[in-house]
Amino acid sequence: MKRLPIDNKIKNVHFIGIGGIGLSSLALHMQKCGCKVSGSDRTCTDLTEHLASVGIAVHYGHSADNIPSPCDLVVCTSAIPLGNVERQEALRRGIPLLLREQLLGIVFDGFERKVAVSGVHGKTTVTAMLDTVLRALKVPHTAFVGGVNEDSGSNYSSGGNLVVAEACEFRQSFKYLHPDIAVVLNIELDHPDCYPDEDSMYAAFGNFLDNVTSNGTVVACGDNIRRQLLVGRSVVTFGLQEHNDFRAVNLSCDKGLYSFDLVTGETTLCRVHLGVHGKHNVYNALAVLTVLARLRYDISRCAQALSTFCGAQRRFMPIDCTFSQVVEDYAHHPTEIRATIAAAQEIVGNGRLFVFFQPHTYSRTRALWQQFVRCFDNAHFVGLLPVYSAREQPIEGVNSASLAQDINKRDKTSCAYFDTMDSAATYARANATASDMVLVVGAGDIYQLSHILTNLR
Repeated sequence: MKRLPIDNKIKNVHFIGIGGIGLSSLALHMQKCGCKVSGSDRTCTDLTEHLASVGIAVHYGHSADNIPSPCDLVVCTSAIPLGNVERQEALRRGIPLLLREQLLGIVFDGFERKVAVSGVHGKTTVTAMLDTVLRALKVPHTAFVGGVNEDSGSNYSSGGNLVVAEACEFRQSFKYLHPDIAVVLNIELDHPDCYPDEDSMYAAFGNFLDNVTSNGTVVACGDNIRRQLLVGRSVVTFGLQEHNDFRAVNLSCDKGLYSFDLVTGETTLCRVHLGVHGKHNVYNALAVLTVLARLRYDISRCAQALSTFCGAQRRFMPIDCTFSQVVEDYAHHPTEIRATIAAAQEIVGNGRLFVFFQPHTYSRTRALWQQFVRCFDNAHFVGLLPVYSAREQPIEGVNSASLAQDINKRDKTSCAYFDTMDSAATYARANATASDMVLVVGAGDIYQLSHILTNLR
């Protein structure tokens, strides 16, 4: 593994919040680059245990003493407050500090071939799909995935001169990346704490696309992205509509698993069979295959490899349970929730669909309130958990109990508020049967509900 394209004197790196999905992969990469790596986090998780197992010093709890001496670089996410004792210690000792996205940009730009995957929805799945196909084709590559790829059991792959990484729009994190291929899956209003409206999001994505290298390409969904964003750029489009460069035609569905013909121009390239559920994954697969075509890999072999992809953790992931079908999903935007419910309906058939959702951040819940009210229409029952605050303070009047009331006013589904996960689990156990499905949905800590359901007898 080559050294970083930054000062070779950097040999000791400390990560604050090392157990996060973004920092943990960078920690592994820095270790591969020959650095001595340490880090801290609040709690022990599978990710921190893996880091410790490969020789990274992981501390639980935050303390100035966690930062080693010597230390050449400290890395954290923007979620770590300025008053954090380790940030303050780095400042006191004059140690350079980078945000996660800044270090990722430095690492990413050091590769010869660079693919960045952007979009409000689907980034993790598409990046994991690319990682799986490249692994199957035995193409040496480095991948930074925003979730654990079920196929590899990791959020990181290491090797080669090709890099694939997620390009996150939150706080314009993707502005530090300069890709040769920039994927744009979709754009719509999200992160209202950063973007007041959809126009401001489009402006941020436009700035990101301005970073594409001079001979680079934008790979964009031609079905749902404003054309003006793409004007004047080298663009290859994908989608279901006829005007796209790469299209999916002759779609068929078997219990939620889609197959389609991949077509470019008048040429049918191959038949594609997906191993992950939902029509939204047809778009994800099209994005992947379009990128791989631009990289000049054999598309038939790529499609065959893609059929083996079995998902990323918390992305429509089945959970072993004795009394019902339980699926956990990371969806936290109304568009994602509708797609997840649609995928579940194709599986459950005549069975009932019980959806338990934990809204993520007060600002998103307020900004998209009416969309949240409508996105559960096709569920038999909806259970709402308290809002997961993440980095935010409560907003008056924005709460799950009020949202449940507004959902019930539509008279499309039955909705109830649960103040604890235990009470939600008790309801699921008492009402859902083996022919039904329980969806556990959200980006916060609602995965704990899955753990409770797993242990119910």
